[in-house]
Amino acid sequence: MRRLFLPILSLALLSTLLIGWNHSVSADAPRQKGPTLPPIAATEESGQGGTTVPPTHTSGQSQAGGRFSPPVTLDALLKQYPDLKPYLDKVANMKVGEMDFAEFYSQIAKIFKDKGASGVAVFLQDSGLLQKMGIPLSYLDLLSAYDKGGLDAVVKLAKDRKIINDKDEMSGFLRLDAKSNLDAVKADLEKLGVSTYAYDDDADELEIGIPQNILAQFQTPGALLDYLSRVATVTHVVGFRAPTPVIKQAGTPQAVSS
Repeated sequence: MRRLFLPILSLALLSTLLIGWNHSVSADAPRQKGPTLPPIAATEESGQGGTTVPPTHTSGQSQAGGRFSPPVTLDALLKQYPDLKPYLDKVANMKVGEMDFAEFYSQIAKIFKDKGASGVAVFLQDSGLLQKMGIPLSYLDLLSAYDKGGLDAVVKLAKDRKIINDKDEMSGFLRLDAKSNLDAVKADLEKLGVSTYAYDDDADELEIGIPQNILAQFQTPGALLDYLSRVATVTHVVGFRAPTPVIKQAGTPQAVSS
């Protein structure tokens, strides 16, 4: 009996040692890393009219060190740029045709440099200049590319945003005060070199296209802005918008806000 007990005891001790050794190896083994999650991409939109602006300097976004930058306001811009208030006072009673667009561009260029497209949008909308000029914000935003690559960069950005039509024209829609003035509006637009297309009776809108060879005549942002403002302020035109891009999902065209 004693001889049988000793082998059993030896086996029990050996099992205990093996279990302890296995537990030690498992505890010391490196842990397998889980999948690395991709960073969350942030998008930036202006709070006015659902106009999407490109991600640049984002207002209201957490910065390095956990600091939070509040949204840009017109009051903050006037405080940061002391010459903005005198400029707004200067142009307040001017007609669009009387404005110096080179000076206007210099004002929005410095805002864009520091605050991005969202800062420019706030300045133009809250100051009333956007309504005064009548140019779509998405057109004005194209000029952010002018300093980097001239008119070619503007056209490329317009193509990327589906603002160039199949005739290589910068397309848009003008809203008229009445269809009875359609012929007069077409005649004035043709003098400016603008192509005219279908008229939408439901929206009172005329589709237009500005040929690239016309745009190429304006070698400075100020000159281009002056031209676009003349298109926007043709008599009987009461609204000007960029085309709404269309994206296809599951075979069905869907319009999205621009």
